[in-house]
Amino acid sequence: MKKFIILLIGLPLMLLTLLSCELMLPSPKNLKMHAVFIALDYTNHANGLNRLAGTIRDAKEVMAAFEELYDNPKQDIATYGMFQEGANPQAHVSEELYPTIENITMLLTQIVKDLGPNELLFVYYAGHGTSGSSLGDLAVAGDNPDEIAIFSREDFLEALSGPTNGHIVVVLDSCYSGSYVQNYPQGLETLSYRPHITMISASSPTKESYEKVFFGNGHNHGVFTYLLLKALGWDHQDGIGEKYEGDVLVEVAGKIRKNTGILSDSGGLISVGGIYRYIKNRLRGQKPMTVNGPLDIALFVPMR
Repeated sequence: MKKFIILLIGLPLMLLTLLSCELMLPSPKNLKMHAVFIALDYTNHANGLNRLAGTIRDAKEVMAAFEELYDNPKQDIATYGMFQEGANPQAHVSEELYPTIENITMLLTQIVKDLGPNELLFVYYAGHGTSGSSLGDLAVAGDNPDEIAIFSREDFLEALSGPTNGHIVVVLDSCYSGSYVQNYPQGLETLSYRPHITMISASSPTKESYEKVFFGNGHNHGVFTYLLLKALGWDHQDGIGEKYEGDVLVEVAGKIRKNTGILSDSGGLISVGGIYRYIKNRLRGQKPMTVNGPLDIALFVPMR
């Protein structure tokens, strides 16, 4: 009987601890972000996957937007670009940043381990998501340039689930990505809930995500990421000004404008919730998802 009483008391205390952890968000006075951008265009592969024309541009423009928004004495950012791009993808990134399962796992695990209390890990993925028995798994690079590997949902989440003092925000622009969104605790079923990880998906667990040509010049974007960029105040400048070396995008076109997106409405303080609501209110054809819980996580703070 005594053990039963301890169990009844212990589970609510665990629930309270989990919920309080979610509210221990980074201070908006001083932010440090580690941002990992993973994108694949599947140009050179032997597995029959469709080439995606906008994923690399999506990731590189979001990375450029983040770096510009973090150009602020109150903030610091370290970015990591993990790209499989073009006909000879391994020639364009360092060996440790080529987006294989092993490299992604190693990088994420190390950052999670070292996160401080006022630090964020932001992970962005643009690429194929899988359906069927491997619902939501990520199609990442294999060991050889013409191969892909399936990064299971369980293994991807495991790489993010180590003990940490910081918070993790994951944005997935891939099909069936809603399968990553956890149920916010409604009772004592919270033992599998990870309060330090906030997920935003481009689609529901049963829907695809889509690319579209913008500006009429082959300037492709995922429609979800296009709205994400607009939420940040990114001006694409009609896609004019991109620079390529062969089939590799080396300079994106665009910059942050302070009077667009949610910047002017939020006084420069951009939260996860603000971005998600901006996208959800404008996206058609697919259903973005996130946890039904606190989203007041500051990603950027105003300069003043």
